[in-house]
Amino acid sequence: MQKENVTIDTILDWFREAVKTRNPISANIWIESSLKLNILVEELDDAIAEIEGEMARIEGELIGEGETAAAAKRISKGKVAYTEYLKAKGKRKRIEEFIRLSKKQAQILSQRQEF
Repeated sequence: MQKENVTIDTILDWFREAVKTRNPISANIWIESSLKLNILVEELDDAIAEIEGEMARIEGELIGEGETAAAAKRISKGKVAYTEYLKAKGKRKRIEEFIRLSKKQAQILSQRQEF
């Protein structure tokens, strides 16, 4: 039997389902998931950087052709996968918050077990 690859989405989907069904999550799972997300977020960062780089390239070309900086910025957004870019940026922020909250949650759960 082959194991499923762990991705950002599989981790977040698992937690989403656990929250919906009110399944308790141990401190170990919070920390382990945060560690995995911290490693996997590199892929998301790379995707964001690619789009930002492409937008900067397009803006530079447009400014070189005589467009204003504001117009170049607006036009460049239409020439890249800007919706995907915004989704990736949003997911990146949620992952940062997830990691921060996971540390707190694991700490709280560990303290409960000590008593």
